[in-house]
Amino acid sequence: AFEPNRTIFDKLEDFGIVIPSDLRFYPYRACFDIECALVRDTGVDNSARVEFSAKHLLASVSVCSNVPGHEQPTCLISTGCEKELVKRFIEVVTEISDISSGLMRERFSEYMEAVHQIDDEKLVDRFEEYLQQLPLLSFCGQKYDIPTMRTQLFSVLLQVEEINYVIKRGSSYSAISTENFLFLDVTNYLAAGSSYDQFLKGYGATVHKSFFPYEYFNDLGKLASTQFPRYQDFFSSLKGRNTLEPTPDETLSAEEQLVVHQNGHLTVDQVLTVGVHRYESLRRMFVDNNWTFGDFLAYYNNRYKATIFAALISPLLFRRLHFAACILLLKF
Repeated sequence: AFEPNRTIFDKLEDFGIVIPSDLRFYPYRACFDIECALVRDTGVDNSARVEFSAKHLLASVSVCSNVPGHEQPTCLISTGCEKELVKRFIEVVTEISDISSGLMRERFSEYMEAVHQIDDEKLVDRFEEYLQQLPLLSFCGQKYDIPTMRTQLFSVLLQVEEINYVIKRGSSYSAISTENFLFLDVTNYLAAGSSYDQFLKGYGATVHKSFFPYEYFNDLGKLASTQFPRYQDFFSSLKGRNTLEPTPDETLSAEEQLVVHQNGHLTVDQVLTVGVHRYESLRRMFVDNNWTFGDFLAYYNNRYKATIFAALISPLLFRRLHFAACILLLKF
């Protein structure tokens, strides 16, 4: 008969150490997201079957967690050196991991002495790993964020800690385990084909990401620009439309509904009106705060990260056992 793998806590019970059920779920997690400049000069020749449209240069990394002192999104902006940016990213998440590890040791303080006295060195090491490793989550990071940072990420990690294992499927990185982190992709624990918007709605997130002119951002030099992009710069050739403009059946915010008096599907004029309203709201924010384009990138990257984390800490998450159990059992 099939039997599930025994957890660390099951094995500790063999030595008379019974951990209460409310302590058996790892309470801390962090998530990250990157943004890139899409440089048209790829330096790679096209073939009859493959056309290289853009080279992705790492421009920013945003991090958010529920670890005390690090609950607000932090965005790290490139100074032109990808390795330096990745190094700063690892430094930030290492600091978060150290704090979460300290809190976990306090959480299990009354059991620590007993655990270290058992005659099973491997189990003790697993328990220490459980306390030290912080789940570091992304959305589609296995296919984009990690492959984009891959060269610099592994180079930096190998300089500061040991990599336990890497689970790779084709070009995707399903999991990376190190001394301090367990890199995981949220999409591996959702129904196949779940979109970002479906994920947010499914787990009760009320914050929504903003809008960004991806194809306009084709040079890291634009990070210093004090000019806000034009309305047409938000056009996406991938989506075939201006990303500021809602789809006809898109659910608008309460403010946007008042602007167009929405009643059912949007008309062409209403779509344009909402697009212009969104553009002007972002432009006013840019001007009023005396931002550079780099500041706007940080706002967008942090906003995107905040929406993901709002879903990850939603109480509804823990009632969705398919997701919660899979994520947390990997910590065992």
